[in-house]
Amino acid sequence: DDFIDKMYEQMATEIAAGDTEREIIKAVHISDVHIDTEYTAGSKAKCGSFLCCRAKFGQPAPGEPAAGDWGSNEGVCDIPQHTFENMMDFIVSDISPDAIFWTGDNSSHNIWSNTLEEVTGYTENVTNIIKAATKDTDITILPIHGNHDTWPVDEQDFSAPNSNYSINHIKEFWSDWLGEEAKAKYGEYGYYSKDISTLKNGKSLPQGSRLIAYNTNTCDALNFNAWGERHDPGH
Repeated sequence: DDFIDKMYEQMATEIAAGDTEREIIKAVHISDVHIDTEYTAGSKAKCGSFLCCRAKFGQPAPGEPAAGDWGSNEGVCDIPQHTFENMMDFIVSDISPDAIFWTGDNSSHNIWSNTLEEVTGYTENVTNIIKAATKDTDITILPIHGNHDTWPVDEQDFSAPNSNYSINHIKEFWSDWLGEEAKAKYGEYGYYSKDISTLKNGKSLPQGSRLIAYNTNTCDALNFNAWGERHDPGH
């Protein structure tokens, strides 16, 4: 207790001695959007498959849960696109953050049947939704992809730079947010670092503050490509 009291006393002294207090930065973290373009309201929410709430699984029997208009918390389902669009409108209008940290996982969970183009297209679609919601704002967007945003899920080969289809399309979707230097680095292996000392709206972080956007596929135990690496992947 004495240690904690002394720590707070020291902090109070340092704050009082400072010329100015640091600006408060309001940020929102978005992750695991997992939009499903085949989501169908009224379909079975529990279907015995890995992903439900799709028309092909039919209608629920009496007493069984059905996919709602905005999603389902009873079944194994992703969300319809308009749910995410509504959430983005709320973030912009009601929360009005200075920055949005977006950490990916955008595609639906039909991992047994999706394609490279489909998975990449989901990230493009979510990017466009975020851009549409924030186009008239000065919110800083700081993105990185997730393990469901390369194909197959969890997989990425780090043997050569600039060779991943999804990442080299995503870098173009995010060009306005990353800037040329970070975009070029991101295209190599899917990670980047970026100075964020000053946000788009002019608010300041401590001088030299940087975002380190790392690629979790480098240490994904299911990324079999990484097993053959004798050094840090992407190094």
